[in-house]
Amino acid sequence: MYYNAAGILYTLTASTGSPYITSRPFPIENELTAQRYPTASNPSSTCPIRFSSSTMQSIYYIDFGSNVSFQYINAPRDGYTNKISASTSDAARVAIQVSSSNIYLTGFEEPELLATVTIGEAPFEGTNLEKRLTLPGETDIRISTHENDIQCSPTQDVTRVSIGCPPNRRLQRRQAMLDSDPYCQTFANGYRYSVSSDQTSVSGGLSDLLYSYETYGCPTRVYQGGNGYRPTFDLFEGNSLLTRLEADFIVWENNGRTAFSYNSSASAAGCVSQPITWSSLVAANPGQDLSTLWYPWNHIPCFVTNASRPIVDDSYAIINSTGDNGIILTQDATDGLYIFTARVVDPYYSYCLYEAQFALDVYGS
Repeated sequence: MYYNAAGILYTLTASTGSPYITSRPFPIENELTAQRYPTASNPSSTCPIRFSSSTMQSIYYIDFGSNVSFQYINAPRDGYTNKISASTSDAARVAIQVSSSNIYLTGFEEPELLATVTIGEAPFEGTNLEKRLTLPGETDIRISTHENDIQCSPTQDVTRVSIGCPPNRRLQRRQAMLDSDPYCQTFANGYRYSVSSDQTSVSGGLSDLLYSYETYGCPTRVYQGGNGYRPTFDLFEGNSLLTRLEADFIVWENNGRTAFSYNSSASAAGCVSQPITWSSLVAANPGQDLSTLWYPWNHIPCFVTNASRPIVDDSYAIINSTGDNGIILTQDATDGLYIFTARVVDPYYSYCLYEAQFALDVYGS
């Protein structure tokens, strides 16, 4: 038997014919983990691990800046070590922390080991965009006991960790009326509307547009020239409500309407450096659609002092659930439907690109 340069154990076999000596890898891991059975010379084949149990799931999803935890209980027989370890082959992607404590279980005199395994993103040095391009992916986490006796079946559990946007996540506006309300039903059955040429940047205006109730939901009635409308959004996992959105988001009007503004300013919001504005993005990207200009990876928060970005434009188009900023339908706005898209631009909120569309029914002009 011999080890090759890679540290793999080989066994040599001699024969009377050609080839006279053959070699093959020796499955040492299988030999070490194979369960023993009683023999005359070894009457005991008891595994030193009485039992192990965990709350570990088969797969976990880790979003931007978050982590997951599960617990693992190991109960060896007296006289054997009691430790639990967690490992991964992809330390550049995930970070693992194991904390342990002793607990007493009903029916057992000796304390057992309760390990809490916490898995999160590995530290990353680079830009927000570089992190979003580099860190997402999948890797396996292996949980094993230090007492891996040859009399036991392999005591290793594996879970898969996926870093990135969790599946089935979606953003939805919280609407003020029930779908069954007669007002909402007006828009639920093939409602059509138009936008005149003086109310849109689209040449010639827009006519005979079909309202998509499935996409926009029931419109919210907003008085023209009011104090500002701030939409509320909820985050869902499929049909299950997770939480209310508290991250920064921006909006644009899908049909090119421009008769709206915002009721806050950069200075009023507490900015200490120049925030991104729609006007600066449009000027830097002439001819491009608004939907292609502003993302989490190019958003620059204005609450950190930046000598290279002094405040020269006090306009402020960023909205969140805790601030005062909202949409104001200006005095030159006409009555009718305004269709908006909202996009979360908080660079540290999620790997998901969260968007939702909603409608305002403006009146009072």
